[in-house]
Amino acid sequence: MTRRLPRIALALGLVTATAAACPMPTRAGDVTVRPLPTHETGAWVGVTEDPAGQRFALHSQGGLYQLDDDGDATLLASPALMLADADAQPTSDFHDVAAMGGGRFVLIADNDGFLYDHNFALLTRHFCYEPNMNGEPWSPGPDPVPTAASARQRALSLDYDAANHRIIAQPRTFDEDTGETVAAHVASFDGATGLDQEWFEIGETELLAGGLIEVDDNEVILGQGTTLLSFDRSDRTLVPVLDLFGLVDEISGLSRTADGETVLVTDEAHDQLVEVSLDLGR
Repeated sequence: MTRRLPRIALALGLVTATAAACPMPTRAGDVTVRPLPTHETGAWVGVTEDPAGQRFALHSQGGLYQLDDDGDATLLASPALMLADADAQPTSDFHDVAAMGGGRFVLIADNDGFLYDHNFALLTRHFCYEPNMNGEPWSPGPDPVPTAASARQRALSLDYDAANHRIIAQPRTFDEDTGETVAAHVASFDGATGLDQEWFEIGETELLAGGLIEVDDNEVILGQGTTLLSFDRSDRTLVPVLDLFGLVDEISGLSRTADGETVLVTDEAHDQLVEVSLDLGR
């Protein structure tokens, strides 16, 4: 079904924003809500569109689904299929997915990121975003990352930049001994090697986005709760852009169409895909 956006609000109380204007256009229009298959347990945690325009969605228990033009979902790979010949087992369910094209996908779990090649039903560990894995100082820059032995990280979101062949994620660091959250970053990894590229610190250390979209070399859109936030890597500003209250309860997956004119959202509380007309540029 299609309906007009019932509310567009800047949730200024959710984050600390600067007086600078948000660089992202905020023109919003029609909303389309498409049902997704239901499962007894788990939730829809990711949505992605590959460079050819094919859409996919990830369910934490059901696996990876391919979506047709009408929104109908067909199971592409169950968790059992993806894990059957994996070179390393994830330490949690997968939290998000990003399509690289050609039947290849990036998946993120606790501690690690994985590549899944559906052509061979092969899952391989591709990058590690947990600090201090070798007990040595670690600083990819430009901003510092906690490296105490008790530091652990979790990320629920990622995107893939095909033009620059890089993976983007939003890890949050916490102290395993105290449970205290100590940092949040937007980080990038080489798409071919999985090596760290750059880590940019977010001022809101509690932020753990359910989904993200890389708009350009500076701007990343983060989905937290019901709000889309613009993070500028050049000056580390974080600005609310659009509140999807009334459409979703909790953003659990975020992507955009190849033309940059539609944002795709999965909601942790509901079995549905929400499409919001919003021009992000190209």
